[in-house]
Amino acid sequence: MKKTWSKILYCFSITFLLTTGTIYGGGYWQQFVSYDIDIEFDPTDHTIEGMEKIRYMNQSPDTLREIYFHLYPNAFKKGSVMDREARAASINLIHSPPECGWLKLNPLSVKNLSSTPNPIEYYVSYNSDSTLVKFQINPSVAPGEEIEFTFYFSVKIRKFNVQYDRSGYRDKLYEISQWYPKVCVYDKYGWDAHPNHFLGEFYGEFGTYKISLTLPDSFIVAATGEVVSGDPGWQEVSVDTLSEQQALALSPDKLPRGKRKVTFYAEKVHDFVWSTSPNYLYESGKWNGISVHVLYEKSRFKKWHKNTVNAALHALEWLDKKIGRFPYSQITVAQGLTDGGMEYPMMTVLGYFDFSLVFHEICHSYFYAAVANNEHKDGWLDEGLVTYLTDLFVTDKFGKSDPSLQPSLISRLFTKPFKDYSKYSMVKLNSLYYYFYSGFEVPLGTECYLLNNLYLYNYHVYIKPTQFFAILDYLVGREKFFEILQNYYQKWKFKHVDYKSLQQVCEAIYGSSLDWLFNDWIHKTPKVDYACTKVNSQRQANGVWKTDVYVKRLGDGIIPVEVQLITAGNDTMIKRWDGIQKQTTLTFLTKDRMKNVWLDPRDIILDQNRFNNGSPKFRLFCYPEFPSMYYIPRDRYSIFYWPQIWYNDIDGVKAGLKFFGSYLNRYYIMRNYLWYNVPSKRFDYCFGYTMPWETIDRNLWRHLYILNNEGRFTINANLQYNIANSFAQKPIHNLRIGILHSELRDDRFGYRKIKIGDEIIKLQTWEKGNLTKFYFNYQYNYQLSPRVFTLNFSGNIGDKRWGSDFDYYRFSLDYQYEIIGVIKNVRLKFRNFIGFSSARDKMPIQDQFWIAEANPMKRFKYFYLRSPGSIPVWLNYHLPGDGNLRGYTQKFLQGNLPLTCDKIAAVNFEGSIRNFHRAFPKAIQKWVMGIDLVLFVDGAYVPIDELSNKFLLDGGIGVNFYKIILGKQRKLRVHFPLWLNQPNLNNSSSNEPSWKFRWVVSFQ
Repeated sequence: MKKTWSKILYCFSITFLLTTGTIYGGGYWQQFVSYDIDIEFDPTDHTIEGMEKIRYMNQSPDTLREIYFHLYPNAFKKGSVMDREARAASINLIHSPPECGWLKLNPLSVKNLSSTPNPIEYYVSYNSDSTLVKFQINPSVAPGEEIEFTFYFSVKIRKFNVQYDRSGYRDKLYEISQWYPKVCVYDKYGWDAHPNHFLGEFYGEFGTYKISLTLPDSFIVAATGEVVSGDPGWQEVSVDTLSEQQALALSPDKLPRGKRKVTFYAEKVHDFVWSTSPNYLYESGKWNGISVHVLYEKSRFKKWHKNTVNAALHALEWLDKKIGRFPYSQITVAQGLTDGGMEYPMMTVLGYFDFSLVFHEICHSYFYAAVANNEHKDGWLDEGLVTYLTDLFVTDKFGKSDPSLQPSLISRLFTKPFKDYSKYSMVKLNSLYYYFYSGFEVPLGTECYLLNNLYLYNYHVYIKPTQFFAILDYLVGREKFFEILQNYYQKWKFKHVDYKSLQQVCEAIYGSSLDWLFNDWIHKTPKVDYACTKVNSQRQANGVWKTDVYVKRLGDGIIPVEVQLITAGNDTMIKRWDGIQKQTTLTFLTKDRMKNVWLDPRDIILDQNRFNNGSPKFRLFCYPEFPSMYYIPRDRYSIFYWPQIWYNDIDGVKAGLKFFGSYLNRYYIMRNYLWYNVPSKRFDYCFGYTMPWETIDRNLWRHLYILNNEGRFTINANLQYNIANSFAQKPIHNLRIGILHSELRDDRFGYRKIKIGDEIIKLQTWEKGNLTKFYFNYQYNYQLSPRVFTLNFSGNIGDKRWGSDFDYYRFSLDYQYEIIGVIKNVRLKFRNFIGFSSARDKMPIQDQFWIAEANPMKRFKYFYLRSPGSIPVWLNYHLPGDGNLRGYTQKFLQGNLPLTCDKIAAVNFEGSIRNFHRAFPKAIQKWVMGIDLVLFVDGAYVPIDELSNKFLLDGGIGVNFYKIILGKQRKLRVHFPLWLNQPNLNNSSSNEPSWKFRWVVSFQ
């Protein structure tokens, strides 16, 4: 049988070369490889063992003295290139030894099948992390010669890592990819012999695969290729016509204990993947002679049953019509472990069912599998195109949005004004602008492994390239766009491509050079910004209206731009300017007067400032809190308003209106509100303005706040500079310097009420007088899973020479260290706070160090804390900060003075048990999700003269409640400081025991 298969594979290789024109001597060439692998899978110890025979034909014009192979499983170990790059991106790939995999290779022989009958001498060497092996061979392989390798190899399958992985096992489900010794690609650039990097996908030689799998009877298997012998177990679990109850009753575990052997065969593919599970169910379909196989676990029956086959059939039909005949005889869609989907030739592995995801991965059978680009070098080329085609497919099938994307009520209200765009497309475009402004944008030609950031990789490979293909579509027109793709597919099917391959086809169909487009976007980061600077419209003597539109190019990016004019009679005219010159004037002749003019009306060209594309536009939204929403109109200034009502003991009922205005949540940010105090007939107000100072640096921001509220007046002007070492990830440096002036204008607001037993105490929190101070704050945030580190250093200097009634300086250092999940479901948090201050005259209470909680200057930032009486006195509210000895929240010093000091050294410790909801019965677990059980201890050294013991300690337990509300995580803490070492602190209480039921609450 083995000899027969060898003859078949050899004959096919010659036929393949003749039919594809890849024999050396033509203009284009590529290597050819055939794999014959026979393995046994053992789920008991998660291993694969077997034999591999590889025939490799040198069709290049070069003589090869070495051959390289990928050993991908060896990348998942401590210290590998992949591990180091992942850790640099704050990702911990390996939490425990089971998450380490390996591949051990035992070479048996190397032969030249074309020239010498004697075995070839070879020398084997590995790279530093054993993800590459090089065979130095003698004699070398000349053009046209074929060489054969025979290996014995074994693989340890790793436990699947949910953070970042494409292969492994979880429970009894196995997704096995990049699992065998795989020949590296040798192309016109030489050997593509790269170690396995953290970011980027794969590149392989086209050839044939015959893979024989031996596995337990109970395991159902799916794989690349067609079944040519044996039984994969599909018919035993076929549910094409079964109900859910009947499907769940199927059990391969009832089969006789033994093994099954099944052989898969595939031609013209460059990779092989397989997945297996004893819980798989099977469905099938067929479209135009192409078989569809779908396998998923029983737990996914409701979502996958019939839906996946139906989605696959729709995809095949659409792609056949738009691109061409599907390149293979079958497609398999299998449930795997991947978070999302992963493409392979003739097969895709999905982590969940989604209609558009099924299409996306099947579309990769055209662009990646058949038209094969180097994914770690030009990952954008297939992912950007496939993502754009997915958007077109969804629009064709369902209109503007995918029916699986069901927005919430608030989201529907938000998307209503922008109904010309789907929810998903809007979010992508809005986030893409954030990428443009970040300073981390890189040219599309940047290799993926250089990005070293998952967020940056997503924008670089998916989101930005999707819009590049949208621009190409816009530039050439929809009909020519699909003509380009059809020709690109037919010309380069089963061949390797790069962007030049696509550009050549584009230029042939378009009829003109596109160097300006491809060079700009692949090698540069162009900024597209066209502005309508002036419109002059006059009625002529013959009654015709002549409108001159003055357009200017402000950015370095060049794309033809559409200029749309709408008349009073609602007639629409569109002219396209090539956009090359710095400015131009377009003239429109219409029978009616002009109503409006707008550039880029379809929002296609990635104009980075659409606010200047015509007359300024504004839109009002009635919504409470904008920053947690992502639907931002790119063509107008957005103003969000929200009516409010509040209460305090002094003014009584207050009615107000809050405004938040911005363009793209970045420019001309206004945070304003106006309150009317009904009983006192007095107005409170706030004016806030924020703007980036991009003429100096894109990361420099200007802030100005003027506030008159709750009896206090403040002016705060500051500059903020952000430095991020990577895109949308920590570490982040934040420096802020500014000047703050504040004054207490009404003594009634300088106190806070607390309740001690039956007595209500008025605790002074604010001193009257002018406070003018210079301040700075430096914050550093760093995260490397499972550790989080935050440092905050701040200083405040008040000086009478600046008109301040308070003359002092104050410095503090606050750093926190968290360890998450080193012990399962346990979070450990350590915090240290050190403060030092000195007053030449006096230091205001509101800016002193508060031992139990954050000082009033920080409390004043929260509207619900600065209002006397808005929070009931019986609610022991605690705002974390300063010393943070939460057990002393209701304590004070003699004379009803707050518990403050001018020097402090504090330590706080918290240990919390995550997923505490699992301790409850299953029937109510979903109602108590997001609860942590907390154990805490606080301690501080406070040199206060009134204290005989300068050390204060507390300890207790508590619960933290987490809930996502309006797109942000909100946290409610209820803590119980059961023990204090000094419960009878001066006059705050008498004969109070150390152990007592106490509680504090806070909301963040």
